[in-house]
Amino acid sequence: MSQKNARERPSVKARTPLTNSSIAELLAIEAESARSPLNKAFRRASRRSFLWPEEAAGIFNDGRSLTDLPGVGPYLEKVIRG
Repeated sequence: MSQKNARERPSVKARTPLTNSSIAELLAIEAESARSPLNKAFRRASRRSFLWPEEAAGIFNDGRSLTDLPGVGPYLEKVIRG
């Protein structure tokens, strides 16, 4: 990577974590193109993310499983983690 590109692109550490509301929006967008029953799972998780008792980013940073959050199963955890 050239030095110019290195300055323009933030490192992974410099990126701000997604908020639960941002995750909700991304899950809702994903639900639009997913097939049933996955689209239902995405929509359900999207709605529930507004009520999660803690930020998903905090759980991720602690190394805990996102399946601890209501509405998130193993497949959705993989999608959220990227």
